[in-house]
Amino acid sequence: MPSVRIPSAQVTAARDLPRVCARHGRPADQLKSLRFSSRPPAWTYALIPLGLLFFLIAIVVMRNDVWAPSWPWCDRCGRLRVVRLLTGLALFAGALAVLPSVADRRETAATVVTAVVVLALALAAVLLARSYATAIVGAHVTRDSRWVRIPRAHERFAAEVRQDVASAPGAA
Repeated sequence: MPSVRIPSAQVTAARDLPRVCARHGRPADQLKSLRFSSRPPAWTYALIPLGLLFFLIAIVVMRNDVWAPSWPWCDRCGRLRVVRLLTGLALFAGALAVLPSVADRRETAATVVTAVVVLALALAAVLLARSYATAIVGAHVTRDSRWVRIPRAHERFAAEVRQDVASAPGAA
């Protein structure tokens, strides 16, 4: 899967964006309004031992955002988002339902069940975090805010982006 970079101005103005899903390469069924953000700098993770609040503040302060008013979105992306969201919510609800019944027991089986519940809660958190539309697309903004980068774009989307760049006015 090729990596694709699109100028932020092009994404924000919704100019010359392919009408093809970046993840699946299928024709876009709808155009979604999305906010792409930059990844946090590596040094911000060193703040986690000081407290999660310091880490979150640093991420918010260092983040660069680009709004995409009409990003191509296919029906498979929508289904993937719903599956991740419902699975995460079901795991979360199931783990919370089981946890009170085993939390006070001192038996080995209860300890194992508690460990499984904690793992289920962690998996639910990951699934819920990955159910956001921007996580489904897999795009992020570069640190200088000049580009929106899609590290694992579909080949068809990448080809259309290259074609649009080559046919743009002023292209060599």
